[in-house]
Amino acid sequence: VFDVVVFISRLRSGRRCVLEIVELAGVGERGGYDLRPIFTTEIDHDSETPTPRFVSTSDYQAGPRLARKLALEGLTWTS
Repeated sequence: VFDVVVFISRLRSGRRCVLEIVELAGVGERGGYDLRPIFTTEIDHDSETPTPRFVSTSDYQAGPRLARKLALEGLTWTS
């Protein structure tokens, strides 16, 4: 079982970029995955070379399963 999903894409320049990091918090009521964004990337396409800007989700709190796994490793989530 995994708790975090990292979405990666290739920009037009050929550079790879992390687009989003989400917590897989379980399965939702309709059977789909409950994905909770942790970090997202905004791409500035106005410049000659697209520039990524990483943005944390300000109201994110780790779910119970992820928080427990972090605690077992001696880590705590702070936002």
